[in-house]
Amino acid sequence: MAREGQRKGNRLVKNERAFNPDSLDWILKEYITWMKVTRKRRTIEHAESYLKKFIRWCHEQGVENIHDLQRSHIMGWQAHLLEHYKSRATVWSINCDVRAFLNWCVREEIIKSPPFKHGDFIAKPKPNPKPLRVDDVQKLIDATDGKGWIAARDRALVITLLYTGVRSGELVQMKVSDLDQQSFTVIQKGDRQHVVHLNAECIHEIRRYLRLFMRDTGRRLSADDALWQSTRGEPLSGNALRLIMKRLSEKAGVHVWAHRLRATSATLRLAMGASTELVREQLGHSSLESLRSYVKLAEEDRARLLDETSPLKFVKKR
Repeated sequence: MAREGQRKGNRLVKNERAFNPDSLDWILKEYITWMKVTRKRRTIEHAESYLKKFIRWCHEQGVENIHDLQRSHIMGWQAHLLEHYKSRATVWSINCDVRAFLNWCVREEIIKSPPFKHGDFIAKPKPNPKPLRVDDVQKLIDATDGKGWIAARDRALVITLLYTGVRSGELVQMKVSDLDQQSFTVIQKGDRQHVVHLNAECIHEIRRYLRLFMRDTGRRLSADDALWQSTRGEPLSGNALRLIMKRLSEKAGVHVWAHRLRATSATLRLAMGASTELVREQLGHSSLESLRSYVKLAEEDRARLLDETSPLKFVKKR
């Protein structure tokens, strides 16, 4: 009986520790539950992934409870991120989740004030688009040559990204039914809805991909299925798209990622004379201010194109 009582007592102590309302693990669970009611699935997945890394790092520093989290830990977290991520934009994105979590803790009166001051987190980097040159675009398209549905899918992906300028997270939202409508509606940052149009070339390449997909796999996608499929027979994810771009980059000899094609789409349109308003609508930016960096690059690209096609070069050859 004494041993049984001891076992029960041990279980009670264990449960008390497990249900510690101040532990970072339990508070994160509460936060994710709140997010499931107020936020989109992709936003929740992003936040949960990075917040688990943040809390795991806190545990490694000996921080188990929210009240033990100090400003010095936040600064140490910054240094940790900068060691592991080359892109400051990625670090900023991760910290958006951490900051939102800690501010939520304040609103819920879990802590009195956030354990950081204004300026402790890395500031949002200014846009630094790196558009491809025309010959690099051709190298990328050439890298999609091949037989079978995978090569056809990769080509259709590149063509669609170049024409529409959509982000990777927006591209993977496409459904098969969007093809008949020649446009699709995506959910952008801030839960804004944005209509993206497809041209005849995009539609042709996508139809070819779907035709070869059905021939090679024996599967016929329905109207409500995700348009872009992975080799595992699942809807294409943002990470899978990143790996596709990495493979094509190695083949083309040009470093390419989805957002770089967005910058390329915007810059080339502006360089060829498209109005800033037209490009703003195509990209779904809420203001023309967001296009400032693209406009500057377009002016530089236009100057280069004018120089390369200068009539004076023909005069000099004579």
